[in-house]
Amino acid sequence: MNTSPAFALRQVILRSAKLELLNTYRGVPIVYPAIPETADEATLTVKIAGYEIVCLTLEPMTILLSPLLEDPVRASVLACNVGLGLATLGNFQYTSAQVGDRMVMRVAPHAPLIVEVVVGEHTLTGQMTDISMVGVGVTVPSTEAVHLSPGSPVTVSLTLPIEPRTTLRLVGAVRSIRPDGSPSEHSRIGIQFTPQPQPPILYQYVRERRDEIERELKALYAERVSESR
Repeated sequence: MNTSPAFALRQVILRSAKLELLNTYRGVPIVYPAIPETADEATLTVKIAGYEIVCLTLEPMTILLSPLLEDPVRASVLACNVGLGLATLGNFQYTSAQVGDRMVMRVAPHAPLIVEVVVGEHTLTGQMTDISMVGVGVTVPSTEAVHLSPGSPVTVSLTLPIEPRTTLRLVGAVRSIRPDGSPSEHSRIGIQFTPQPQPPILYQYVRERRDEIERELKALYAERVSESR
């Protein structure tokens, strides 16, 4: 990089350039405007007018986006006052690998949702962590994850909590496998669906669940504002 993230952010302030923050909540990408207030060599204080500021109390980090930044910048949340709409950020680092994944519209289920993953002659039973139009995340016992490897073709069966109740069978391939928590008794499996038109009910579920999650985030914001008074 030609410039440090801190220097680039000072240029954003000097030139009054557009600045946005990116967080995720229950899988949903939340992108929202931030107005720089003050900056020094190590920190940046921003003003956030909308309910999205509550994201900074739920995640210890955020990603800064601006046309003047060479790459997105990852930052730690050092302080956040929801009532005043102010947040102080620091520990700036350029990042690009995470941004594409975080921008995909995923939704986490409201309640545990059982999923079956068929690979070859094996059927694994797990829980859905999130789902999108292009893939699904599933946790399975690590003892069962040994039957999977990146690239393994799989068929995913699940019944979404939406009427009419229909069992979906979605074809895809394993994209990633990683421990889910510590100790790692479970593994999180990322599955990418085979490119093809997906059932309309999947789109309906993702859209309705996204709206529920947004309402939940707004309720959290109202609660935090009330607590700050």
